[in-house]
Amino acid sequence: MKTLVLIGCLLSANIFAADYQRHSSSFTISTFANGGTRVFYNCDSVENRVTHMLKQMGAHVLSVRCTGGLDRWGAGMHLPASVRVTYDTLSSKIDGNVATVVGETQIKQRDNCHLNNAIFKGVRHNFEIYKQNQKRCLRPGDRTLIDLSLLLAK
Repeated sequence: MKTLVLIGCLLSANIFAADYQRHSSSFTISTFANGGTRVFYNCDSVENRVTHMLKQMGAHVLSVRCTGGLDRWGAGMHLPASVRVTYDTLSSKIDGNVATVVGETQIKQRDNCHLNNAIFKGVRHNFEIYKQNQKRCLRPGDRTLIDLSLLLAK
């Protein structure tokens, strides 16, 4: 019985209260990947991927807007994809009523390494990340693997 109480105390010691903080990020996804390869993205795909990644990282996504990207009108004027996103992340600096824990998450995809790493680079500064391990892209279509320890809602 004492062992169960001790385990419960240790587990509850890692849980603390925090609250959400609003952030706005703007970033551009480079058209130059490793090895000099040129890559352009469809803005619908970029918006979907940004939303999905932020949710995987525990954020509440309010809006995502992409401009540029692949030319939709056939004039051949492809541009870098520029992203503006508004989202809420957990902050331990704000005393609130959200039970949080430092947890593990993994951003994993079979391809789109260049896109995923560019999105992660554009938003990571607004998260409380304690440990990260990110696979480097050799080609734009390589597998994505980003391991994170960050502040998550319990």
